[in-house]
Amino acid sequence: MGRKKLPPWGKIGDGKPIERIKLGSGVPQFEKWADEEAKAEQFRRMRRVKEYYGIREEKGWRPWYDLAVALASERDPALTVVDAKPPRTDRTAPRMRGPEGVMLVEQIQCMREDYEALGVKQKLIALLAEHQQECSRYRHIPLKDLERMYYRALEYYDTTDKRKPK
Repeated sequence: MGRKKLPPWGKIGDGKPIERIKLGSGVPQFEKWADEEAKAEQFRRMRRVKEYYGIREEKGWRPWYDLAVALASERDPALTVVDAKPPRTDRTAPRMRGPEGVMLVEQIQCMREDYEALGVKQKLIALLAEHQQECSRYRHIPLKDLERMYYRALEYYDTTDKRKPK
């Protein structure tokens, strides 16, 4: 059989349980005093455990609650509190059924009109590639996916009222 595992704070009181003093006289006052002494020793040991966990407060219920949580979280990791990972905003695809999709369609239409005014007819994929280079929001998206997003946005754009508020 292996050695008994010590608690993380080490031996408090030489690792022995607190012994209540027995005088054998059966006098209630002495028994009450012995109980109080045992409780006082228990309290002193618990304060050392609190120090181990870095709990400095002395008054109120909060430090004892913190100690209980610290002890319980060693046994059950579900009680520990960890920082959540922030959502990744750099890789999230923009939603095309909304203002971002409308903006993409209108920007591509403006680019197409500018090229047509110069007498040049550009394919959609070339316009999307140029827009992708100009707009950092779409740089991480593959060109085929951007084309798919454009058509999804165009479908939404065709079903919405394009009039601007007056």
